[in-house]
Amino acid sequence: MTEKFTCENLALKGKIKSIKESTYKYTSTRKGRSPLKLISGSKMMLFNMLGVQTSELKLEQDSMVSIKYFTKKGRIKEEIILSNEGLVGSRITHKYKSGLLRKKTTTNGFGIKIKKHLYEYGENHLLKTHKCFHGENIKFVINYKYDNDDRLAEEHETDSKGRISHTIQNKYNGNGHLVETKEFIGSGEAYATWKFEYSEMGEKIREIKHEYFTSELFVWEYFYNANSLLIKRICSDKNMNLLHSFENIYGEQDGQLLKKVVYHKPKNSEEISEYGYDSLLNRIGEKHYINKKLNLMIEREIDYYDVIQ
Repeated sequence: MTEKFTCENLALKGKIKSIKESTYKYTSTRKGRSPLKLISGSKMMLFNMLGVQTSELKLEQDSMVSIKYFTKKGRIKEEIILSNEGLVGSRITHKYKSGLLRKKTTTNGFGIKIKKHLYEYGENHLLKTHKCFHGENIKFVINYKYDNDDRLAEEHETDSKGRISHTIQNKYNGNGHLVETKEFIGSGEAYATWKFEYSEMGEKIREIKHEYFTSELFVWEYFYNANSLLIKRICSDKNMNLLHSFENIYGEQDGQLLKKVVYHKPKNSEEISEYGYDSLLNRIGEKHYINKKLNLMIEREIDYYDVIQ
């Protein structure tokens, strides 16, 4: 007999009931004046007593409203886009079978089908085919192939006329790590190759991308702390000149991400993101700076279920 979950047999401490999220963008006014704070969007997310999200209401900057509904297992079921007049602009429905997404359909405000995605699966519930239709006409088809260990080996995309438009091929090492990805366009013209290197702990430490059309080569290097958390990523060109750097700073005790610093050398610009948390380590705030000027802020109000003794 399946157990019926009620308030009496649930331990609700730390269970989120709802999250209200507000996003603010800052614009500079005349020199010497304070930045003007403008709300650019808001979002409300609701959860049941099992911690599964049930719905989401989002207000976009252009007054468009999106509403999402979820299944009992937290999978998105339906998304409705409303105009600022409250009219349905589009509706996206998701259908599942055996826990797998099988169909995603988009209709306009008049109920006319404008887009459809169909998903087929093979052994071990691995995605086998993805078909996209615009109206009743096929737009593209993606076929997936896997190796004996159920790892994605090849991905082929064909256009509306059945011609191959895009291909990806993957190779793995004995530890199951992806070591090479090749990308082709059209009937087989090489576009780019990625190669990956790993540490003894299985952490990705180096990535090299070679673009054939431009003869460009990019190198990414990854660095980790003692807890295997990524602390730095550096991107260089083929002459090892620095292009970008990414740095993460974590809390010493809880390991929560506190700060992220991104530096773009070609533009000589720096982006900094700072994150705040409540006592239960749920993120409640973000501040984003560009060249030390506040550009974006996100505030989250989290409401928890009462604790059942």
